[in-house]
Amino acid sequence: MKKSATKKQKPSKRGNGTPPSSKRQSLKTTKKKDSKSGASSQIISPLKVVSRDFSDANIETIIHLSNDIVISLGKDHEIQAINKSGCKALGYPQKKIIGENWLDRFVTPSMQMSALKSLRKLYSGEESSIGYIVIPIINKKGEEHLIEWECLALKDSEDLIQRILLSGRDITQQKLVEKELIQSEWDMALAQKIARLGSWVYNMSTQEIRLSKETHRIFETSPQAFQGTYKTFLKLIHPDDRQRVDTSHRESFRTGKGHQVEYRIPLPNDTERIIYEESKVFLDDLDNPLKARGIVQDITERKKVEEALRHSERELSIAQKIGKMGNWVYDIEMDKLWWSEEVYRIFGLPSNEFNPSYQGFMNTVHPEDRKFVDSTNKEIMKNKKNYSIDHRIVLPDGTIRTVHQECKTFYNEQKKPQKLRGIVQDITERKQAEEKLKIYQEQLLHAEKLSSIGKLSASISHEINNPLFGIRNVLERTKMCVPLEEADERFIDMAISETDRIAKLTRRLNHFFSPTRESKEPVQINRILEEIVLLTQKELEDRNISLKIQYSETLPEVSAVPDQIKQVALNLFQNAMDAIPETGGKISLSTYHQNSHLYFIVEDNGIGMDEETRKDIFEPFFTTKSKEEGTGLGLWVSQSIVQSHGGLIKVETQCSKGTCFTVSLPIP
Repeated sequence: MKKSATKKQKPSKRGNGTPPSSKRQSLKTTKKKDSKSGASSQIISPLKVVSRDFSDANIETIIHLSNDIVISLGKDHEIQAINKSGCKALGYPQKKIIGENWLDRFVTPSMQMSALKSLRKLYSGEESSIGYIVIPIINKKGEEHLIEWECLALKDSEDLIQRILLSGRDITQQKLVEKELIQSEWDMALAQKIARLGSWVYNMSTQEIRLSKETHRIFETSPQAFQGTYKTFLKLIHPDDRQRVDTSHRESFRTGKGHQVEYRIPLPNDTERIIYEESKVFLDDLDNPLKARGIVQDITERKKVEEALRHSERELSIAQKIGKMGNWVYDIEMDKLWWSEEVYRIFGLPSNEFNPSYQGFMNTVHPEDRKFVDSTNKEIMKNKKNYSIDHRIVLPDGTIRTVHQECKTFYNEQKKPQKLRGIVQDITERKQAEEKLKIYQEQLLHAEKLSSIGKLSASISHEINNPLFGIRNVLERTKMCVPLEEADERFIDMAISETDRIAKLTRRLNHFFSPTRESKEPVQINRILEEIVLLTQKELEDRNISLKIQYSETLPEVSAVPDQIKQVALNLFQNAMDAIPETGGKISLSTYHQNSHLYFIVEDNGIGMDEETRKDIFEPFFTTKSKEEGTGLGLWVSQSIVQSHGGLIKVETQCSKGTCFTVSLPIP
């Protein structure tokens, strides 16, 4: 039968029993490359073996021994024979398959017509074989599998089609892999496009470089026009960056370590893009560089954002420095505290030496304020509140500053405190200004009281002088009209003298509290000191303070504002009295002139001052007295008045031994 089948079978248009050589689906031996060795191994198609020997024995052998699905179909498409691989693929035993209609029972309905057309071509003799057509089948479980078939028409001795031999391989998994690969490539291309991330491959032996589509989009080059050489690639880089990038590439190729580099590329519209590139070098078995693969990313927008962020941070830093305000973040779980630069400046700490933590911060807080600050922090975390507090801090050099802090607590999903964010501002100057304002307000109130006293003293002087003038007239009249003994006349004279003294005292009191006259005029310093002594005489006696006076009889006049000089003298004299202890003491007033200056001196033997106190006595608001007794402005005002007259005020003092103030004024 083998001979007769071979001899009598006539060749078709394309050859006897052989698939068309012009088609891709020929029954030629296929080659598969071994993934490990790289050698090619031949995979022989079952129908290729059959085409060499059409004997029934050979066909039966092929059907039963082949690992592929092999099916023999009759003219009515009934299954005449099927091998084990076919039974396994369909899920039925052989006896359940033999005799079944192949198309109706096992081919997917949607593909039955297409399969029928292919079979008709074979049965009609139009084709002697058909290769590599995909016809899906349905197995016993109802699962659809994609099978790639080869079909061969077998003729009998009469040159009539006897049966159709089908050989198929399940390519379901292969198609899934191909689909996933296509999807993966599509996803990769889309991801590169979205991320503005391209790739390239450089072959060092051929000097050829291949760019991905996204790389061409980034560089705005045409894949067709791009020559694909390393030199061409370098020309795409900004001229100012080209040498640096080339050097980095060559060093990378030499060492085989890859590289990271940023550079600019000019675009046709006269703009630039900033590119980040990273590469890896692949070596051969002898560790020689073979290929380099790299990625390029358009980071232009990122660079703009980074520059805008840096600009914003610089502006914020400047604003914080001007406002003396910094910000901080405290991670409660990690116990890590982050400070802005201004916070370090406020606290006087170098950022490279201080490791911020909660305890580190608490160590900077003034010891008297630590309990308050710590309890406030714990309270806001417990009660989920914000806070706004003022407290003091101690700088490394011992300087004390006052800061204002505001804080907000942030919580995690479990509603546990996670972070604290806050601001801190140096309000030391503001606090000092507030203290000065408070003192000024107290001084203003004091001045208003003095003004009221002045008005009251004027009214009292007027009320006293009127009856006092009447009393003096009566005494004068009595002395003139009533005969008196000598002793009585002396009493009358004493009474008249006392009324004169009272009148003089009230006049001087009224003059002392009258408004200051700003214009300068000739002033007798001795007379001003006499008025002060007269006003304070009763207090000197009550406090057991003795007064020693040494006035120069030839003291010249000075050009000054009388009331201002009077204020200076009174401040110095009052301070001298305040320095005398309760047991009593001594005060001396003296005047003299030398060369072109006049001097008056107020000296006491009171408690004196130490050197630290002496340095600060002319500072505004500095005082060693209580708030009820002093404001700290007397000596500051006195020095200002003396300096405005072109003079000087000096002090000599010693603890427990007394103080001596010397005022010098120029003589016109």
